[in-house]
Amino acid sequence: MINSEAIDPDSKIKSRVINMAFSFNRSTVLYLILLFTPFINIINHNVSSKPIAIILGTLFLISLIGLKRVYNYKEYIFFIILILYAFFIYLLIVSSFRAGTLYIILFFTAPAFLYLYYSSVFDLNYFIKKYYQQLLKYYIIIIFLSIAWDSYILHVIGDISLQLMYDKSALSYHTRPHGITGNATVNSVLIIFFYSLLLSTKANNKGFYFGLISISVFLQGSGLGFLVYGALFFFIVREKRYGNLKAFVGVFLIFLLYFLVPITGKLSTLYYLSMYNEFLKQYSKFISSIGKTSDFMFGNVSGGIDFLPIFLTSNMGFLYLLLIVCLFVYLISKTKSYYETVALYLMILGTLHYPVLFYTFSVFFFPVFIFKIINYKALDL
Repeated sequence: MINSEAIDPDSKIKSRVINMAFSFNRSTVLYLILLFTPFINIINHNVSSKPIAIILGTLFLISLIGLKRVYNYKEYIFFIILILYAFFIYLLIVSSFRAGTLYIILFFTAPAFLYLYYSSVFDLNYFIKKYYQQLLKYYIIIIFLSIAWDSYILHVIGDISLQLMYDKSALSYHTRPHGITGNATVNSVLIIFFYSLLLSTKANNKGFYFGLISISVFLQGSGLGFLVYGALFFFIVREKRYGNLKAFVGVFLIFLLYFLVPITGKLSTLYYLSMYNEFLKQYSKFISSIGKTSDFMFGNVSGGIDFLPIFLTSNMGFLYLLLIVCLFVYLISKTKSYYETVALYLMILGTLHYPVLFYTFSVFFFPVFIFKIINYKALDL
């Protein structure tokens, strides 16, 4: 039998180049998806969901071109979690289907499906090594620019309706930049979250990006944003010599300054007291609306969006909330990076208010972060 490669010695090299091209294209497609997702809310708010479906659908189909086996590491424990995840979704659909339930299910379970898609189609180890660091920088810059531009519109131009995420009915946001997500708290928490992940890498100019997040938090004026920012400052300083003492003193002085100088009404004892009273009010309303055990365990009860534990339990049930808590406990125990652990704590703190974890940014990015914690080999990023 004649060996074809003996006749054409370049055929094997060409084959490898083609395979590498397909692999590169798929990783590039995932990068394009993650570059595009920050603008989904804006497009949906100002146009419709059709362009989003077309763009994401096209990128999804392109990602399947030249599909071959992806050699990602095995994830036994997380695979079990996903099985429980899917089983719970099944129980939820069967036991409590009603108008609007399907949307709620998709809203809260999208990260699980995206994780399965990412880990099945893309070489995530290659993707993380090539794109992870620059993706974090991109997100920080995009959030900062959206806040800065909306601040310019708000305070200089004076026509707040020009903000891309402007909502006439959102009266409490007419004095603040809407930013790229349309929510001051979400913008603040996300930009701090991404910066804490950037600290876990060997990126250059970290001081520059710290300046961006500091300006962003100040311009947004979110009470929870200031809390998460203070927590990040605490974790950064406590890494230094005599860090714990310096961290406590520094955080105390920062908050003392904000309380004495009323830069924003969102950072005051009165504000946090009112938030606590609002929590008790929504919690009482949620409890009173529970008619049977399945309402509490599987959801389908009315609950406000202002506090994630109530919002999550009312829509998806206590079992789902417990599953999310178990996932975070597992991720915190698994990660070996100090600042990745910090990022998880900050996300937990930031998500206690609005469902930051389930906004478009988080839904598409978090599966990559989960994979990195569970499977990724320790490489210098």
